[in-house]
Amino acid sequence: MDLPPQLDLGSWLITMDVRRQTLTLDGQELPWPAEHGRPLHLVPGLAVEMGTDHVVLDRSEAHSGEVYHRYQAGVLEVSDSLHRLCPAPTLSELSLPVLLGDCLGLRPAPDQTHLPGVHRTPCLSRTLLSNRGSATRAYTDSLLRFSAARPTDAEELIRNAARTAAEGWDDASVAVAVSGGVASQALLRAMSDGRARRAVTADVDTGQVTVTGQPDSFWSTPELTADVSALRCWPVAQTRARGTLLALAAARSQFSCLVTGHHLRVLLGAGPEEVHALAGPLGRLTAEPLGARRRRRRSADHAGPDAQSGQAVGRAGHDHDTEHTGGRIIIPGWFSSEARQAVHVAQLATRAAWSDWFRDIPARASRVLWAITDPTMAALADVSRSVGVHLVTPAAGARVLPQMLHLPLRQRGQLDHGRYIDAPALHRIAPDALHSAGGFRARRHAVSWAARSEGQLRAFAHDGFLARERLIDPGRVEEVLANPFLLAEQAPTLLQAVRLDAWLSEREAKA
Repeated sequence: MDLPPQLDLGSWLITMDVRRQTLTLDGQELPWPAEHGRPLHLVPGLAVEMGTDHVVLDRSEAHSGEVYHRYQAGVLEVSDSLHRLCPAPTLSELSLPVLLGDCLGLRPAPDQTHLPGVHRTPCLSRTLLSNRGSATRAYTDSLLRFSAARPTDAEELIRNAARTAAEGWDDASVAVAVSGGVASQALLRAMSDGRARRAVTADVDTGQVTVTGQPDSFWSTPELTADVSALRCWPVAQTRARGTLLALAAARSQFSCLVTGHHLRVLLGAGPEEVHALAGPLGRLTAEPLGARRRRRRSADHAGPDAQSGQAVGRAGHDHDTEHTGGRIIIPGWFSSEARQAVHVAQLATRAAWSDWFRDIPARASRVLWAITDPTMAALADVSRSVGVHLVTPAAGARVLPQMLHLPLRQRGQLDHGRYIDAPALHRIAPDALHSAGGFRARRHAVSWAARSEGQLRAFAHDGFLARERLIDPGRVEEVLANPFLLAEQAPTLLQAVRLDAWLSEREAKA
């Protein structure tokens, strides 16, 4: 039961009433399948298999995008947009432990969202739903069975992916979201190719967005104020993704397509478990970055979902990833005892879920899978549809991902006189770009914000939603404000918590 190829669905919603045996797609009634077990290809990137007592959502061949599902009272709803399933969630529909964990950079379990009744089926996975519950498993066969000639030049791969990223769009309608990091700068240069590509740079502090010409151009347009009102069903994104969110909100008036370099650096780089293969015994002793990576790998604070099996992904040193996988996180002292307990339980459950998710998957494939299943990208995709801007991620292309997976190690990492260079192809394309990781830039922004936001932080500590729910300790927040060293240390978490508090307060006001 395939839909006509010319039908452009955009955001879609499938509703299956198991008891009445009715099937609809965006309100259009479709015939109920006569045969069990035969896959239904209703929308791109999803196959639905219906059995006598179960339903399977198969996304094992999809390399990008998200699918969400909700099952209640015999009715299964499936959509690629969380906004379609829950346009404006109420406080009772939210999971506060998941939201608090998000403030600390804790990524939820693979099938989990901040809405307890709504579950997620990421790309390269299958979900089995029955009366006994649901189970989601990762399937990386479509990555590993890639049979085309393996590329030997990472720089050529980047340029080819950039050239095809915005095919079919007029050059004037395409912009690149640029954060100043090496990934986005390299993408902009690779896409320019002699044409007038434009960059959208966003100040995550003020919400101002500037549109410029090529990197060496002085042409610019007046600054725009970003409208993020489309983010109704999602909590505030992590700081490192907020720039793309602001760029999306501002680009709606000038561009039809926005290209982002999310996860390009981690996919073109080498994981901690691979770095030591780049050096001989002497190099391992003399190269300080290698020793630093070994210490980070042993650190519980940076442990991956299955550190004991050597499949640690760790806190990624690139621009846009979620910070933690499920390893031990540092819960701030100004969380109340109830909040600390809730986050601790959520952390244990998340760690177990990710350990099971990466079981029997090679370390390199785990790193790729971790990058492309980032829930932050789901929020950005949802917002891009809401504002009418086509969001393109070259790193998640169906042909590009397997090629990146099979890049030789020395194409993804190099040693230069004892200094480790991650993703060297990006540095060759954009040699003058900032080399600092996104985490450093995010922390610098947060510290600057905290230093001038004493009044806002005091209001958060005493009058905010989290304070009224007894999830934070006002006295401990005051102690942090009185100590500049503690304030600088806690600034990123405080910034995330204040944004979350404002978002929850809006939900409370509309209740």
